[in-house]
This record gives sequence, C-alpha cells and structure tokens, in this order.
Amino acid sequence: MSTQDAIGRAIRIELARSGRRHRDLASSLGITPATLSNWLGGRYPFGVDRLDQIARALGWTDAFDLMDRARAEAGQTERVAG
Repeated sequence: MSTQDAIGRAIRIELARSGRRHRDLASSLGITPATLSNWLGGRYPFGVDRLDQIARALGWTDAFDLMDRARAEAGQTERVAG
C-alpha cells in the first residue's frame, strides 16, 4: 500500500469512527467534497500543510501524528522522523 493510500485510508477510518461525513471534513478545510474524495482516492497528492490541516480537523496533533496513524492502519510500525 502506498503512503498516499495509507493516509487516505486512515482519514476514512477516523471519519467512520467519529461519525463524521466527508462533506463535514471538506467544509472544515474550505474545500469541496469532490476535492477531498480525490485526495482520499490518491488522485491528488497531499501537501504537508494540508496534512496538518486535516490532522487538526480530525483532532490529531499534526501531520506526523496522521502519518503514524496511517502507518499503523497499514500494519507498519516505523515512526516518521520529525
């Protein structure tokens, strides 16, 4: 699984766990649900600034926290340096 796929999966899992909808997250980020779907589907790459925004919108610390969760969801245990 690519890093991009793992990030998208971790975000989708957190949305499901928290009972939030894609459009709620998109709205909090100031983007359209279609743009968010394209990111989650791997069609657009995530930038670090956007990862920080997404992480904070989901209640996580920052992009590194999001990456750790993505790796955990993908079954990887190696932490991102930062």
